[in-house]
Amino acid sequence: MTTLLSKFYMYAFETYPLDEHLLFIQIIDVSDLKEKSKKPLQFNNIENAIRAYLQKNRSKVTYSLVQMSMLDFDKPFNKIINTILTHLEKGN
Repeated sequence: MTTLLSKFYMYAFETYPLDEHLLFIQIIDVSDLKEKSKKPLQFNNIENAIRAYLQKNRSKVTYSLVQMSMLDFDKPFNKIINTILTHLEKGN
């Protein structure tokens, strides 16, 4: 959450200003979740709460929490990107 509210990004002791419009994608590994886990629903609730907070505060940050298996990272990069884009298109 602090990253979403930041105006700057620090890397290797350098500071970089963030653009006013920003897309923040958080990827959560769900590969180890049990079959009837409530975690995916909790992740959806967290995503919705963060989006509501950003909207309430008129933030120009677009936030998305993508749930995917890290096992997908063994697949071609296109598969990973398509999973993320599909999530964004659904507005989830």
